Amino acid sequence: MLAQYKLTITHRDEKKSMERRSFGSVILRWFDRCIPAELKVDQEELRKGRLLFGFNILLFAFTVSLAMRQGLSPEGLHKHFPALAISSIVAYAFNITLLWWRRSTRLASYVFMGQLFVVMSLLVIVTGGIASRSMPILALYTLLGFFLLGLKGGLAFGSLIFIEIATLGALASFGINMPQWATGSTIQRDIIASVNALVFTAFLGWLYETTREHFTKALTESLEENKALQIQTLTAQKTNQLKNEFLAMMSHELRTPLNAIIGYSELLKEDAEEQQLDAFMDDLDKIHGSGKHLLLLLQDILDLSSLDIDGYQIELSTFCVSELIHGLELQLETPLLKHNNTFRVEGIDLSNNSIPITSDVQKVRQILFHLLSNAIKFTEHGHITLRVAIHPQTVQFSVIDDGIGIDESLQKEMFAMFQQGDSSSTRRRGGVGIGLALVEKLTKTLNGSIEVHSVKGEGSTFIVTLPNQPTPNAASTKTDA
Repeated sequence: MLAQYKLTITHRDEKKSMERRSFGSVILRWFDRCIPAELKVDQEELRKGRLLFGFNILLFAFTVSLAMRQGLSPEGLHKHFPALAISSIVAYAFNITLLWWRRSTRLASYVFMGQLFVVMSLLVIVTGGIASRSMPILALYTLLGFFLLGLKGGLAFGSLIFIEIATLGALASFGINMPQWATGSTIQRDIIASVNALVFTAFLGWLYETTREHFTKALTESLEENKALQIQTLTAQKTNQLKNEFLAMMSHELRTPLNAIIGYSELLKEDAEEQQLDAFMDDLDKIHGSGKHLLLLLQDILDLSSLDIDGYQIELSTFCVSELIHGLELQLETPLLKHNNTFRVEGIDLSNNSIPITSDVQKVRQILFHLLSNAIKFTEHGHITLRVAIHPQTVQFSVIDDGIGIDESLQKEMFAMFQQGDSSSTRRRGGVGIGLALVEKLTKTLNGSIEVHSVKGEGSTFIVTLPNQPTPNAASTKTDA
């Protein structure tokens, strides 16, 4: 799949290289230099900007040539030609300026169509009205409206042309004739008019079709890139799933012999105590402690893999917060003593065994255990505080320490898998960056939120907010007396 994707990109680059050498691409690149950068982001805006710029240049040249070919009789058009030419230059230049000023092809298109309507109406009126040989260009005007403004805009300006034609026809039927300023050879004027119309129509068609082709190619390339990205995403998801399944399988397989090692180390400790073999007690304690630590690490990996593979299943139960915290105190007693830290609970009375909340007790225990373990691990001779705030709809746990803190630049990435806030500190204190990733996933599983406030060198505060009520996507609900 990846090779096919690279081949597609190479083929696309070759096509782009060929397109750059074509005459149409040269003209469009010249047009693009005159279009604001903001409009080039959206392909539709870029298409309209190209059309608008091309039409302005073309119609300026067309207006001047049309004025020049009228015959320029002494009493006729030559008196008004300088004013007409200058007005056209100012009008079209203003339209391009407006496009850059307001960065809006729609506004510039409406102004352009209004300018063009005035110019063409005057041209038709001074060259004979309903009998003017310039009448066919009014149909092209309607076509421009559809190109630049879509269906509604094209119909609106087409209606203006219809009203103008109907008005000129009505005036002619009542014998009211428009002035005829053009003189000279009728055949010559007709030939020039036909050539002008042909050039205008051909340029209009070429510009529209070239722009449409570039737009279609850009859309096709975008679809191809999206398809390639989808393939890459699916491949990455499949790889990630296989990785999680492998981690889960290996964690499960490793736990069996590890439990045996922990069990035998406990038996050996008991035998050593009975036989008063004090020389072996220190080594046996290290074996037992290392085994327990490795078992916790494997359990974390297994939990993370299970969340990714099996989905987020919640088992609700109503349990007592104080009993949960008592259990955590017993688990964390040894590391607290090891790091010479004190621990206190705020917000609830631990002697009160009737403080119920409703959530997944196992997931809440894991969340608090990892947050408290992290706080203890990165605090020496300090204080660890667990603050509990229970509300009718939510329960909030805040784990506060006065340890080493976390640098602000690392706080956004600290919940990523295997991410460590400070690699040097982690190497000294242990850990591989799984705990906080698991905490975040468990919190999201319970439809909760987690935030961190930390100052390097002063300590950290982790705040977990969980819903204190059953959730619709719970897998099952239990109630403990």
